[in-house]
Amino acid sequence: MAEMINSRLTLEFNAGMDESGETVFKQKNFNNVNLEAADPSLLTVATALGQLQELPVTAVTRTNEYDITE
Repeated sequence: MAEMINSRLTLEFNAGMDESGETVFKQKNFNNVNLEAADPSLLTVATALGQLQELPVTAVTRTNEYDITE
């Protein structure tokens, strides 16, 4: 059975355009998220953190790592 060993919350921001007109994205990672935190709670936190940033948030993701060894 897989056991979750780590969780990370990532906020992606629109940082404008580069010289060729392509959108530039920046990310901020928040490591060591409580493994039992519910996704809706993390979205609430991400929304609050996003409001404190200078750049607009374009995406919020959660990445979980699992130990799948026996």
